[in-house]
Amino acid sequence: MGELDILESLLMISKVRGYQRGWVYHQYLLMNQSPSITELRQLAYCLGYKAPWAEHRYQEIYGDSLPIPQEEFVPPDLKLPDLSRFNVAAVGILQPVT
Repeated sequence: MGELDILESLLMISKVRGYQRGWVYHQYLLMNQSPSITELRQLAYCLGYKAPWAEHRYQEIYGDSLPIPQEEFVPPDLKLPDLSRFNVAAVGILQPVT
């Protein structure tokens, strides 16, 4: 399973279950304990955070002694299904809208 597959899965679970954005970040860190700055920037983009969020998290993980690599950011190409035709119950069960 690739990094984008993990991110897509976490975003889908958070949407279905009504979890907040921070849940996605913490679950992502459990699966990838040493994310690159590019991965953090993609995560920030997907979660709707501003660009400095990724740099702050990078320094939080690796400390101030490790310089932040300057890489060009490319938004991820996620393939999330449209859930707008479903009501999402508190337990996370999809129920078609009638």
